[in-house]
Amino acid sequence: MAKRSSTWDSALSHFRPLITAQGEVGYAYNLLQETFFNLFILVLNLERPIVQPSRQPEYYAYALALWHVFQNDKLQRQLAMTALEKLPTELDIKGGIKRLQWAHRQADKLAEYRNLIVHTPMRFRYVVERGKPYAQIPAIGGFSTRPINIRRLNAIKSVQFWKTLRNDFLNLNDYVEFVTRQISWREYERQTGRRIVGAQRSWPHRPRLPSVRRISAIESMAKNTPISALKRRKRRRPSGGQPPD
Repeated sequence: MAKRSSTWDSALSHFRPLITAQGEVGYAYNLLQETFFNLFILVLNLERPIVQPSRQPEYYAYALALWHVFQNDKLQRQLAMTALEKLPTELDIKGGIKRLQWAHRQADKLAEYRNLIVHTPMRFRYVVERGKPYAQIPAIGGFSTRPINIRRLNAIKSVQFWKTLRNDFLNLNDYVEFVTRQISWREYERQTGRRIVGAQRSWPHRPRLPSVRRISAIESMAKNTPISALKRRKRRRPSGGQPPD
């Protein structure tokens, strides 16, 4: 029998902080992926003749079709970077390429933990707490979760890690967006022969990404934790001691 909306609202309320973190990490990651697509479009148009407004939709459709040849986010980012790195160009963008290569590496590292929170179910973890058996603790991780991911999740002690990851995605997105914009400015100046008033000439500094260091520590802990020490989510047994249905 289908449950009422109010019933599900009550059930989900226990997981609200984790669900919010899941949504915010996904939101920030998607912005970054979109910015890599914008970089890809820019690269396809670098040093081409000025595209007439009537043909701009055609170039957009062309870029979109190439982008979606790959159904994998990581490969799409690699496509954008390879297109940029291998582009024969006389534009002075070596500094931008170097910075985007760094951003690309960081995005791949952080994406593993976006995948972890987005693709892992949330369940109650039943533990003995303050003398009360089977206390229910909302947690990320289910019975089907890979052992290595159980190790990673056990090393993440609070929702604050996911907020830090969200912030790092947003800061990395701003960085990639600004470097892409600077490349675009250089292309505009080449096409028009006019300098953009107020445009910054120096490339931006790398943003601090605190979650990268934290992820390195988590990975170290996960690799060094024996399988026997994994804290698997336990199913609660009824008061009569019979196995659950």
